[in-house]
Amino acid sequence: MKHMKKFMLFAILLLSFYSCLSQQHRRDTLYILFDQKKDGMKKQVINKERLVVKGVLPVDDSFVYEIDEKREGRLYEFEYRFSHFNWSKNQYMSNSNYKPPLIIKKDTSFLKTISVLDIDFFKSTDYLKVCKTFEDEDSWKQDVLIFIIDIDEIVDDKIVLREVQFSRPVKQ
Repeated sequence: MKHMKKFMLFAILLLSFYSCLSQQHRRDTLYILFDQKKDGMKKQVINKERLVVKGVLPVDDSFVYEIDEKREGRLYEFEYRFSHFNWSKNQYMSNSNYKPPLIIKKDTSFLKTISVLDIDFFKSTDYLKVCKTFEDEDSWKQDVLIFIIDIDEIVDDKIVLREVQFSRPVKQ
């Protein structure tokens, strides 16, 4: 009985430790509802044939989503960029830590279960607050998982979530 209590205590401590460890490495997930028909949102589609490197073709077309920065209530010439470049993990990149970005398809009902950022967030939020929404506090390193939900890709009650990388405007 005494050994059983020690074993149970050890198991609880071990599970608590792993739970805390996994929470440290868990990143928040943010969703951006993107509509290129809205003023301040632009999408660039880069055909996969244009991105051939050393004979390696990307898996899919790539996308760059640009959202204008707010300045004193107006949209400004700088923009935040969210990039989705979809290369396969192949011999060209076999020695890198590269992981292809996620592409997830869900029913539109998924939109009711999440909070999304839209153009209003970018129009009404200061530059540094937008940046820190996506980055570590003391660096420019992205510390959240970001998915774009493009209005153009909502078809037959299905949405496409594209994992993107954030880059901020460089200011002089």
